[in-house]
Amino acid sequence: MVLRARPGRDEDERTVVRRLSRARKAPRDAVMRARMIELSWSGLRVPAIAVELDCSQKTVRCWLHRFNRSGLQGLEDLGVQGRKRRITEEDRSRIIFLVKNRAARAAEVGARRGTVGLRRVRAIRVDVGFPGRGSAGRRDRPRTPKTEWRRS
Repeated sequence: MVLRARPGRDEDERTVVRRLSRARKAPRDAVMRARMIELSWSGLRVPAIAVELDCSQKTVRCWLHRFNRSGLQGLEDLGVQGRKRRITEEDRSRIIFLVKNRAARAAEVGARRGTVGLRRVRAIRVDVGFPGRGSAGRRDRPRTPKTEWRRS
């Protein structure tokens, strides 16, 4: 069975795909995906589309399936890229609140207002009970004394 992009649901969808495939200021990935759909509508098959766009046949098949399943929303990136957060949003808000409160108390005592350094943030994190992770966690621990070696 030959894989092709389904026909546009309405004239608006066809117009959006055509405009996006010819756009110069749009993200490159979005333009390439729209070109795949438009080339499929013009009658080209998956291998010819892959050669035309200089990508793999697997990539073309993936995007044609997603367009057939989800329409224009299927051509957008999924929002799951990047590193996962190390702390929750609630913990982050709590740390910011505690840092601001410590800064306010320091201002009352007479310290410079608005100076919140990394050491203070680490100290607050440890006081509150947030676990130290990564290199910041290693820096919070005291250093072990170096062993002296001597020749016999």
